[in-house]
Amino acid sequence: MAIAPNGRWMVTGGWDATARLWDLATGRCLRMFEGHAWGIINTVVITPDGGKLITASQDHAVRFWDLETGELLVTMYNLGHGFLWTTPPTPAAPSGWLWTNREDLISVVECDKEDCANPVPLPLDDPRREQYLKSVNSRKMVMSRLWLSWEEIQALEEARAERLNRPKDERPINGHLPRPDLE
Repeated sequence: MAIAPNGRWMVTGGWDATARLWDLATGRCLRMFEGHAWGIINTVVITPDGGKLITASQDHAVRFWDLETGELLVTMYNLGHGFLWTTPPTPAAPSGWLWTNREDLISVVECDKEDCANPVPLPLDDPRREQYLKSVNSRKMVMSRLWLSWEEIQALEEARAERLNRPKDERPINGHLPRPDLE
């Protein structure tokens, strides 16, 4: 359990892999934070400025949320060896941004342009895989979600998307985590 600096809210972790924001004056649940894969939310922390919520669960993930909007900002996975941080999908990164020193854990797939069906994994030595990971494996794009305003994040995303300059006629390349227990 954590009490917000404003003294009006409390956050609790649940057995159902969710955290809840409570109004202390009324006892009402104001918001649920859903996103952990499974297990008890065993840690909840509200940042000193009251703007962010950090949750940790038995699924070995730490998630960072915007406390007021409930938006998931960033997820950090406990890998044991190395690190992996991800963001939710964005217009500039349809599979989300990532920051890792374990690119061997990332599966990059080619899929149909219209609906991204029929995914085909790219071999580890495929230059398109390397180029894709070079464009989305970005500490700056992941960590900026923790300290920039929403408007600043959008401007950063737009500038990054313009620099990527992907050909429009190619089949989309998407990345995802190969282990469902990490999501």
